[in-house]
Amino acid sequence: YTAMRVGVERKFDTHPELASKLIATGDAILIEGNSWHDNTWGNCHCPQCSRVGGRNLLGMLLMEVRKELQYT
Repeated sequence: YTAMRVGVERKFDTHPELASKLIATGDAILIEGNSWHDNTWGNCHCPQCSRVGGRNLLGMLLMEVRKELQYT
């Protein structure tokens, strides 16, 4: 999680246009949807995973970073 957080923070620090897009999502809930069974960083929407709730760690991380960006 720490390594991913550093990478995400770096991405938005070095790409202000992406930071603006992230901030523009306001207070929307961000979900990293996928179909490759990643229920740790995201939430897989394939039929096999339909009953498994993903942890969506990337979505939560993006929302945390967005909140920090909104107040800087």
